[in-house]
Amino acid sequence: MRVYQWIFFILGIVLTILLFAVLVFEGSSQSVFCGSCHIMRESSSTWVNAPHSKVACVDCHLPKSIPDKMLAKVVTGIPQLFNNIFRDPELKSGSGRPANEVCLRCHENTRFTVSRNGIRISHKNHSKEKDSCSQCHWETAHADDDLTAKAKMELCINCHKEKEATEECDSCHIR
Repeated sequence: MRVYQWIFFILGIVLTILLFAVLVFEGSSQSVFCGSCHIMRESSSTWVNAPHSKVACVDCHLPKSIPDKMLAKVVTGIPQLFNNIFRDPELKSGSGRPANEVCLRCHENTRFTVSRNGIRISHKNHSKEKDSCSQCHWETAHADDDLTAKAKMELCINCHKEKEATEECDSCHIR
């Protein structure tokens, strides 16, 4: 083969590899892909009926920028795949609960007091805690229905006791 034929041959291989990488990246970014793994079936089935069912898994569980997202897929995805094939198929690894910054990408205006259904919550006070969105709204993306997506009274009381915050009913209940 001549030099230019080798160049085209190598260029074709490189382009094929790049195309394959893009297809794998895009395909593994679909929520249906996340739900296809047996250890994610429960999370996927509860996500389908939850308030965040229109939000893709990767929007909450992976970084926003494409380079960071690709790195996270390599750092968490490959070990998880290895565990599922060669070790404990029930072992979950990965990103878990999103940090506050992830929630605030869409819910940036909830840092103020919210009054709904007879409850008044100051998100400004609660947002001082690390991962406070997921501490109270831990079932929002994976709830069986809208009622379980909201913070539960028991969770609030336990946290208030732990932080020695007020337990007076009218501090949160406005009815």
